[in-house]
Amino acid sequence: GVIYRPGMFGTKAIQIADATTNLITNPSFEGSITGWSGYSSGTVALSQIYSLYGQYSMLVGVSSSGQGAGSSKSGLSASTTYTLSAWVYLTVARSVTLHASDNVDKDMGSTVVSVAAYTWTRLALSFATDSHTTVYFQLTANGSTSMFVDGVQMEQKGFSTPYCDGSLGDGHAWSGTAHASTSTRTAATLSYPTAGNVNQYQFTLMAWVNPTSINAAGQVVFRMTGTTAGHALLELDATGKPRGYLGTASVTAGSAIPANTWTHLAMVYDSGTLRLYING
Repeated sequence: GVIYRPGMFGTKAIQIADATTNLITNPSFEGSITGWSGYSSGTVALSQIYSLYGQYSMLVGVSSSGQGAGSSKSGLSASTTYTLSAWVYLTVARSVTLHASDNVDKDMGSTVVSVAAYTWTRLALSFATDSHTTVYFQLTANGSTSMFVDGVQMEQKGFSTPYCDGSLGDGHAWSGTAHASTSTRTAATLSYPTAGNVNQYQFTLMAWVNPTSINAAGQVVFRMTGTTAGHALLELDATGKPRGYLGTASVTAGSAIPANTWTHLAMVYDSGTLRLYING
């Protein structure tokens, strides 16, 4: 499940991600916009002008506030938590809303994000179904703009994970026809030998990290395996705060790092003191 994505300095980064299934069957619009339509007089069309995954995206024409595009997903499980996400790219900066409901008796909420012009930005919305198992969702902007949509994902989790489709490479697969079926990703990990790389009495370990989401499960940046009293660990806690462990002692940063943003983390151990540095 290890693949490469654009990195901090115009080179490669490695993507470490949970296993997941993307329930959206046409997630990156490779050749069609099947399943989508204009919402509240918005227009939709296939486009190759801007794309984040593959060669195509969906171009949504928005001429006034509240217009956009809509779709639906049926066959979900009752009383189950899902997370819906999508990447958008605007030619004029606007607030973009992702909204979902079952169109019967439950409004599943909205997320509103201020999206800068000419920057890919991800929106995510977690919700729980009731007895109705079809979800209707819309992406709308609060004023005229051209909105490109790519990398749409719905997964049975309480948080978003990196975008998945069957064409991305190692560990990724379509359940049926490419770009017309669900897709899966196996979990990915990356390991290095400790011996020869780390002096247990004095070390600095650093990484640029870009978390897709901040989630209650926490996220491990790196771990030097050992006994409970001997391991070293750098992680993000349930609120997104960097936290370092050395044995059973720990230090936690005072504030969280943002999702979908590159942040530099360093964990330094010297003379019995453990320190964390964030962006220097």
